Amino acid sequence: MIFFDRELAPEMEVPFLPRHPYVMRFLDAGELDLLRPHVSEAKFRMYSGRLERGMKVSACLTADETEVLGWCWTTGDAFYEPYDNATYVKVDGSFFHFDGEVVSEKRGRGIAFTAFPLIWPHWRARGYRQAHCTVDMANKPSMKLHERLGYTPREQFVVRTLLGFKWTRPAGPRLRPGNQETRVR
Repeated sequence: MIFFDRELAPEMEVPFLPRHPYVMRFLDAGELDLLRPHVSEAKFRMYSGRLERGMKVSACLTADETEVLGWCWTTGDAFYEPYDNATYVKVDGSFFHFDGEVVSEKRGRGIAFTAFPLIWPHWRARGYRQAHCTVDMANKPSMKLHERLGYTPREQFVVRTLLGFKWTRPAGPRLRPGNQETRVR
C-alpha cells in the first residue's frame, strides 16, 4: 500500500468540470441502500458501521439521483480499517480519502477523475489543507488516477496475511498496526 498526499490550496476550486451532468453529495444512512446492489452484504454492513462512527460517504449520482455511479469515503478523524488491520492516525489539517469505487460497468469513463474532486471544497471550507489516501500498489488504474489528480506518493506500508491472520508493518506517523483506539484531535 502507498500513502498519497495532495495539498488543497486556499484559492483552489474544483479543478475538473464533469463531462456529464453528475450530482456529487454525501449520503445519509437512509440512502446507503443505493450502494447495496454494488457491494457484498459484508461490505454493506461495514459501510453501515462507518456511517455510525461518523465517516462520510460521498456518492456520484446521475443527474436525476436515481443511479449511483461511484462513491468514496472521507473522514477528518482517526479510524480503524479492518481490511488493512491498521488504525489511521489523524494529522492536523488533513483528511483521509479512502475506499473509493466506481460501479464496475461505468469504469473507464472518467467518473472518478471528474467527480471525486468535487468533495475537496467541502473539506477545504472546514479548514483542511491536505488530503491523504492509500492505494494498493497492485491497483494500477487507481495509482494512475491519483497521480493524475495531483496526489504525490509519500510512504509505503505492507499488509501481510497468513492462515487468516493479518498484520501491518507501519510506515510513518499516520498509521498504527492493529485495532487501536486512537483519538488524536
